[in-house]
Order: sequence, then C-alpha cells, then structure tokens
Amino acid sequence: MKCQAMFSRMDIPNTEPARKPFRFQAKWIALFVAFDVLVMAIALWVVFGRQRVDDHLVYLGEDELRLGSDVICPVIVNSRDRFPDFPDTVWSGFQIVPLKIRLSEREDVKTGTFRLGAISSMPFEVFETILRTVRGAGVAHLELVDSLGSVPIALRDASQICSQAGMVVDCTPLEDFGKESPSSWFVERSGTLWFHASGQGRSIARSVPMPRGDVDPEAVSLVRDSVRSWIRLPSPGDTLGSVGILFSPRDSFQKVMELARLVSEASGKQPWIGKQPQEIDPFL
Repeated sequence: MKCQAMFSRMDIPNTEPARKPFRFQAKWIALFVAFDVLVMAIALWVVFGRQRVDDHLVYLGEDELRLGSDVICPVIVNSRDRFPDFPDTVWSGFQIVPLKIRLSEREDVKTGTFRLGAISSMPFEVFETILRTVRGAGVAHLELVDSLGSVPIALRDASQICSQAGMVVDCTPLEDFGKESPSSWFVERSGTLWFHASGQGRSIARSVPMPRGDVDPEAVSLVRDSVRSWIRLPSPGDTLGSVGILFSPRDSFQKVMELARLVSEASGKQPWIGKQPQEIDPFL
C-alpha cells in the first residue's frame, strides 16, 4: 500500500520541451515592411512616374530622326559640306519617305497637334527638310518645341518664295512676291530684324536692331512693340492671315525658335517659316 501511495504521489516529468509562443523578430518585420514599400514604389513609378513617350513628337537629333520612341532613320554627316544629312535611301522629292509614310498613315494626321523639335545647333536647311516632310504628309496642326516650350506655326507652303530643284535654287524675286495676294514676312540679318509687307499695290519696309548678349529689357520691349505696330501697317483691305519668317540655310534651330517665339508673342499670329531667297542681301 505504501508503494502504491508513493507512486501515486510521484509527479511524472514532462519529457517534451516547453513550446514558446511564436513571435516575429523585429528584423523580419522590418524586412517585410521594406519589401512592401519597395514593391509599392516600383508600381507607382510604372503607373505614374515613368516618362510617357510623346508619339506626336518628331525630333531631329544629332544621330537619328525619331517619331515618338521609334527611330525613323539615322542622321549622317554630308562629306561635301559637313552638314547633317540623311541616307540616300530615305530621300524622295526632297522629303524623307519613311517619316512621310508613318505620319500620313496616322488617323489623327488632320486632327492631332504634332510637335517638331531639333537639337539647338541643327541648321535650318536640314530642319526645313523635316518641316517640308511633315507638311507633305498632311499634318494640319504643328508646333515647334524646345526646352522653353512650344510655338504653333502655320503650315503654309513657302515654295512660292523659294523652291529647290536639284542643286539649283530657284527663287521668286522678292519685289514680285505679294503682288497677287497680300504678304508680310520678317528676316534677321546682321543683328537687325527687318519687316516687309506688300499688298494693295504698295510695299512697306521697317527695321529695328535685335538685342544680343546681355539682354536689355528695354531693347526687348522695343522690338516687341515694333513687331506689334508693323503688323498693323498694311491697309484694312489686306487680309494677312499669317506672317512669315525667312531663314538662311545656316541659321540654327535655336535662332528659328527665338524669332518664331518673338513674332508669335508680339503679333498674336502663327508664323510660317521658309528659306531666304538668294537676293535677300541686296534687297535689304
């Protein structure tokens, strides 16, 4: 009986180790939180932060011509004059065929607003080729763009002033231009901005020095005031829906933007741009 009682009171030890309650350690919690934050940041960048491709932008770069993110063709260097140029295989009728096809096939070619830009040093002679191609593709609304913003321009065919045929430049004499319909245009030569308007049997010519270097606000204001007053000079019977700006072949795209922005802001009109006739210097 004693043995039975002794064994009945004996506590049998638990041979299984005690289980501790499951707890995340602080370092694992921090890792999980950091991972979630990283995933969320990547998702937000993909949806909102990634730079969206402007498929209405035609850009003439140093090495390639692009439409949106698509490369249309390379830009090469002409061995004759060291100007930027395009491969012979993409030329047709003084236009870049691959670009013309891509633009003309767009459903919004007549309704969308396309943008045209270039590196600041691009010569106007090369840039004009792209402008001619965009116009030939049927684009109805176009803006020139640079780092300062955009300037809407009129897509008027300037061939009645100056057109190319092979290597020969055939230009309409300036004194004859405007006799059939009123016209007005600006040209900057040797630091002077010139304005010419013709119509109703008379011609008007004005000039004002262009500010350069350390820009004087009063000088800039003078130029803008002059442009505004010049636009009003033609008689009321002359319907000038737009105003032109004529550039020399070697004028840079930066200069194109400077004058286009000046004329647009001062006149309230969308300027059209074209190449200067060869006889511009003696005319001025």
